[in-house]
Amino acid sequence: MRAINGIGPDIILTHPHEGGHPDHDAVAYGVQQAVPQLPWSVPVWEFTSYHREGGVTVHGKFLSNGDAPLRLELTEAQRELKRRMLDRFVSQLNMVAEFPLDADSFRLAPAYDFSHPPHTCPRGYELEAWGMPASL
Repeated sequence: MRAINGIGPDIILTHPHEGGHPDHDAVAYGVQQAVPQLPWSVPVWEFTSYHREGGVTVHGKFLSNGDAPLRLELTEAQRELKRRMLDRFVSQLNMVAEFPLDADSFRLAPAYDFSHPPHTCPRGYELEAWGMPASL
């Protein structure tokens, strides 16, 4: 919360709580815990990430647990810039190569109940050898 207070943003852009990666879910949780304690009102928007759905990893789409997203179509120049930026993420090239380049989607963050998993199918981090169950 100190970091948010220090910056004083007009908007916060964060990960959704979708069970794709534990760090993403932790950031979503931290933001939703901090924002109500701020001395001003700030909207929280989410960008797409990845999650498991129907036995496959889905990139660049939200779970159907919130408002319809705002989809921004990218121009050819914006697509090329996005590709160049993603190519700089060398430690995650296999993962970021799966994200669509044609558009980006955003939505207002829903009021998550973090005492429950984001969905019933196995979360991404449950399928990895990280030893991280969705619940204890």
